[in-house]
Amino acid sequence: MNEKYVDFFGYNVETIKKLTRHQFEMFLQHKKTFEQQIIIRKPIIVTTVGKATTKVMADRRFKIVIMDEATMVKENEAFLAAINAEQIILVGD
Repeated sequence: MNEKYVDFFGYNVETIKKLTRHQFEMFLQHKKTFEQQIIIRKPIIVTTVGKATTKVMADRRFKIVIMDEATMVKENEAFLAAINAEQIILVGD
């Protein structure tokens, strides 16, 4: 992996690997808090269907959910990703 790749909070992958268990748990908590703040504040979110079905997104309401490559999405994933949407647009083959 590219050593210059910077992950979260300026940590690169090698630095994250060297964290103690306590430091890593704190890192994950900061990451979770940061993600929640972004999800709450931003009007548009681009994500995968898999991420859209996680707890982080569970309480977020959307006017529109657009699913690209809709024929590749499993029905249960599509349902869970769009359950909090007023309108769903499916795009694909």
